[in-house]
Formats: sequence, C-alpha cells, structure tokens
Amino acid sequence: MISHEPSFHWRSQPFDQWLRALLACHPRWIAIDGRGGAGKSTLAARMSDVTGAPVVYVDDVSWNFSRFGWAEELKENIVAPVNAGEAVDYRPPGWVTHNRPGSIRVPGRCPLVIIEGTGLLRPELEWDTGVWVAGDLEALRARCIERGEDPNFYDDWQVEELPFIENNRPWLRADDVVDGSNLLGETIFHTATHLPE
Repeated sequence: MISHEPSFHWRSQPFDQWLRALLACHPRWIAIDGRGGAGKSTLAARMSDVTGAPVVYVDDVSWNFSRFGWAEELKENIVAPVNAGEAVDYRPPGWVTHNRPGSIRVPGRCPLVIIEGTGLLRPELEWDTGVWVAGDLEALRARCIERGEDPNFYDDWQVEELPFIENNRPWLRADDVVDGSNLLGETIFHTATHLPE
C-alpha cells in the first residue's frame, strides 16, 4: 500500500509570524505529526527554542513497546497529568523492560507543551493545535538513510506506517500543514488560510 499525501498549495510566511499566529489561541498542546524523516523533531526544537516549551517525543514512549499502539499509554501517563497541572516523571514500558535509564519529564503547571511523533493526529487523541509536516516518500527515505538509519529498519517500519497513515489521513486533522523540506529558513511554507499575514 502506497500512502501519498495530496498536493498542497503552499503560502509563505515569516517563521516568527507564523508561530505567533499558531500561539494566538494559547494552546496547552501543540502536536506535530508527519512521516519518519519529515522534520517533526526539527520543527519541534525550533518552536521550543522560541517559546521555551518542553518537547515530548513519541519515539520515547513507543521505544521497544509498540510502533503505533501507544495512545492510551500516552494519554494516561503524560497527557492527563499535564492537563491537570501535574509534573510528569514517567518511565514507559519499554524503558522498564530494557533497563533504559532516565525518564520522560515535563514540569508541573506547564503552560505549553510541544509533542512530536508519527501517529499523533488520530481520532483517539485530542490536541489544542495540530501540525502535519508534509514530505515526499522517496525524499524522506533518503533523508533517514543519510542521517544514519538502517535502510532495512526504515523499510520494516514503513510496513506499519504506510497503512496507518493511509487509514487515518492525519493531515485532514491538522490545523496547519507545513512543508518539511526547509524548516530552518526565515520563511515557512504552509497551507492555513486563517493565520494572519
């Protein structure tokens, strides 16, 4: 199954202006979704640098646990405590089983949390603001291999990722879609028409 995204019509906007518009509704959560290698972590880090918000990485929750069956684990152990104003100090199941040191931590009473990972924009998870990072399948595979990922691991991952994305079409749940091909420039390319110039 090949899961292609639609052709998006991009508009350009200075990154800082785009981010201010995204924050205008004072979200508690900004969820960044996209395929493997799309640029989710890059965008999350850049947004965190500007806002000071902590970043939660779904890869940490799913590590040696489940590629996409982590929604309830995430809701119960991270989302619910943050929404209640509580601090998070959480060791996911894979961390415990494989003796991975440390934990996922989020400060208490955190006004904004950025969360990134493939599979966030799905029906069973609710976010204040959702962003889909778009990318070309072939280009994303090349990017992942270029940064050191095992091609066999990447292809094995796609066996689950492609049908998951095909079934959920997460870009339809996003408040905005951004072009992941250049997320470090002064200008960002995105689709939302409701964000001010």
